[in-house]
Amino acid sequence: TMCKYMKKIFIHIGTPKTGTTAIQKFLSENYKKLLNAGYYYPIVGRGYRNNTRNISNPEIWMNGTVLKDLSSFKALLKKFDTLKSKNLILSDECLFMKGSNDWYGEDIKKLLNNYEIKLIVYLRPAPDYLCGLWQESVKYRYTLTLEESIAKSNYYEELHTLKNLMCMIKRENVLIRIYDKKKLFKHNSVYDFAQSIKLVSPEKYIISSDKINTSLDRVSANKILFFNKIARLPPDDNSKLYKYITDSSNKGVSVLNSMPKKLHSSINKKYADIEEEITSKFFRGEKLFEDSDYTYVSVSDELDILFRLKATLVACLFRFKATQVAILKKYYRTLIQRIKRYLPKN
Repeated sequence: TMCKYMKKIFIHIGTPKTGTTAIQKFLSENYKKLLNAGYYYPIVGRGYRNNTRNISNPEIWMNGTVLKDLSSFKALLKKFDTLKSKNLILSDECLFMKGSNDWYGEDIKKLLNNYEIKLIVYLRPAPDYLCGLWQESVKYRYTLTLEESIAKSNYYEELHTLKNLMCMIKRENVLIRIYDKKKLFKHNSVYDFAQSIKLVSPEKYIISSDKINTSLDRVSANKILFFNKIARLPPDDNSKLYKYITDSSNKGVSVLNSMPKKLHSSINKKYADIEEEITSKFFRGEKLFEDSDYTYVSVSDELDILFRLKATLVACLFRFKATQVAILKKYYRTLIQRIKRYLPKN
């Protein structure tokens, strides 16, 4: 049996597109208040994944990658043990994904054995999730269509990895939440997370009402995709090229509702077995997802000729500018390398 005075570690591992950024922002903005309430959300590891800056979330909010660095994690636990706080929170939405799911090895497992562990996972129906991932990737200059993006997705394998990870940590230590506005506590991911970690009176804390990741309607996504294909710029977190489109977005058909019925059905069929496995292990016979009210609305991929002309012109200008910058960077890099050859070596 678990000692009731044992310190607890909450490990929030995703998935993406389930209000994770809002949760991490809440934890960061309320750092001192949470610490006083017995919840420690450490600064270590924030903003980086695999030792590189995470371009899809440049704000220094996430910290779960510390689990992938044994020495840093040991140092963190040593500090946690000296604090009065009984709860440590680690959060990274991709700790179950391909290339990021190897943190739960024997060394980390041994360290975690001294604490009560609670793995927090948010899931959403596969069609909805895959549509959300696509419209988000479009913002960051990717050029795949919705159908191409879904075809290339690793989500099926990642759900199996997630199930195996949850099994290793044991059912009683896993909390699965369904990301559905109707099911979330107070219809809000931050309030829901606060309830999951048993935080008393979350309304006393700063909870941002801003939409951190703006959703796109299908027409807006098609416009940005068209621009991306012409501009051929590398993925970049600093791009503001789509701002004038996202500002007027959300007035049309959602990406999910623009998905062809046949594709929607095929996704549901593909993911049915793994969802059933997760359900049987963690929900004791209950259904993982309810049948959602799904309305298919056809959205044309044909774009206004005036928009195409403007977008083509702007894309060419940006591509030219990006090319010039790349040439200058290469020139200065080569120049610095040549200068270094003549510098005395210490």
